[in-house]
Amino acid sequence: MAPVNPIANDDPDLSALKTQLAQARHHRKQAESDAQMLANRLLLLKAEMSKAQRKIEETKSRTKFIHRVQKESEERHEKKLQLSQTIFEQTNEAKTRYKVRKSSSTQMTLGERFASVKASKETHVKELKEDRIRNLQRIRQQKEEERRVAIQRKMEIQKQHEMARQKKEEEMRKRREQVKRQVYSRIEREQIEAGSRQQEIEEMEKMEAELIAKLQKTQESQRQAYDSLEIALCASRSATASTDMYSDAPVKISARSGAKPPRQQQQQHQLHRKKGTIRTPI
Repeated sequence: MAPVNPIANDDPDLSALKTQLAQARHHRKQAESDAQMLANRLLLLKAEMSKAQRKIEETKSRTKFIHRVQKESEERHEKKLQLSQTIFEQTNEAKTRYKVRKSSSTQMTLGERFASVKASKETHVKELKEDRIRNLQRIRQQKEEERRVAIQRKMEIQKQHEMARQKKEEEMRKRREQVKRQVYSRIEREQIEAGSRQQEIEEMEKMEAELIAKLQKTQESQRQAYDSLEIALCASRSATASTDMYSDAPVKISARSGAKPPRQQQQQHQLHRKKGTIRTPI
């Protein structure tokens, strides 16, 4: 059978204090758990907000890039159409000039006609050659422009990827720093809370020691009081026995043999029972 704690049984104030301490610890742990859950939810919400904002910015940037590429493609297509139109017009002009010269040569003499046809052919060949050279230059310029645009677009894509990578690394670094700060803050709060709890425990242990000392002193006073009462009763029994020795012979013989009167035996029995009930082991 487990020993009974006399302090817990005899001191309701201490029991109430212990109950309050347990409740306070429970409330603190519950509050800390709720705060931690709320902090975790806030971190998740902030992470989702940051992720959504990053997606929005990436989408806007990609949309802007696509629009620019489409615009550049339309401009290149327009330039090709203009180049084709220019070549077509120049070819028609050359044909028209050739027809005009050919028509005018019919009105000349044979020699003049021959010279005119020859000159017209030479002029036409020269014009075709010049047109071909100009067209080749335009084609080379167009290809060079397309190559330059392609290189620029590739560099812009690489730059965007690099910026996105750096931004992601920076966000991860900031998040790690934030988590570290939260952990350090948590450790500091735990240390402060542990110190506060330790101080409370020391105060309660001091109070417990004082109550134990007080209870021991009270029990010692009770023991001394009962010892004094027992001595007084023994003295009273001795006086009664001496008186009965001269008044009643059978009683005298009984007293000499160690027997006690029934009334004294009852009083002593009640005294021992009372002492056994009141005394509490330390």
